[in-house]
Amino acid sequence: MAKRTTQGAVTVEEEDNGRATAYVQMYAMSLVATRQVGDKSFADHEASSAFVASEDEAYKQGLKEAGEKWPAAQGWKHMVKVRHVQMTFVLAHERAAENS
Repeated sequence: MAKRTTQGAVTVEEEDNGRATAYVQMYAMSLVATRQVGDKSFADHEASSAFVASEDEAYKQGLKEAGEKWPAAQGWKHMVKVRHVQMTFVLAHERAAENS
């Protein structure tokens, strides 16, 4: 039976045979900001990423980043899009034979 450990965005499954599989949750984010000043419109965009455990956490982080870069107090409106990307790493090693 595999032993499963999760810490934040990383889950590791360790098997009895020495093989381990790590799953890393990452979210690619598109941060967009727009504002209207008189008859002029302004828009800006930035790509970012978040290593967090859920889409909701990524969205909140993206809103925070957008708000820091383009302050709402200056009239900026924010839009955040997130896309889940899972990375999988398989780590294995061969066990040495015992007293063959």
